[in-house]
Amino acid sequence: MNIRRLQHLVQSNIMRLVGLWVVYISYTQTPTEAFIFPQIIATAFLVFALCDRVDTSTGIAYATLLKIVPGLGLSYLYIFWAMDFLGFYTSTALAFFGLLALYDPAPHTMVRSWVKRLLITIGCISVIYLLFAQMLNVYTPHALFI
Repeated sequence: MNIRRLQHLVQSNIMRLVGLWVVYISYTQTPTEAFIFPQIIATAFLVFALCDRVDTSTGIAYATLLKIVPGLGLSYLYIFWAMDFLGFYTSTALAFFGLLALYDPAPHTMVRSWVKRLLITIGCISVIYLLFAQMLNVYTPHALFI
């Protein structure tokens, strides 16, 4: 088996395992009626992960992998630590702002780019709040191990 095929199998199977875990968590929470929306999203996520068919003739270039690693680290910190200690909305805002700071190509030396990142974060968190708390009347998501 070549390294590119192995690389694809490892990452796709990790996504499948995460999908299975998220589905398990969403279907075992109570009260059940409050978790209908997360169940639908988790099931769709798992179906997409199971249907993964990607050309494995190319792998992830090392330079690309180095660009992805900080975002993955921030995402894992968010999922496995921040939501437990900071709450959903605070940790989501910080993670979103952090990802913007990492991947937004605007210069980090300009105040205007930081204001733009802050406004985008506030806008997205406001939409998430309105969606979960106001429109759907569901509980906000919990960390994976709660």
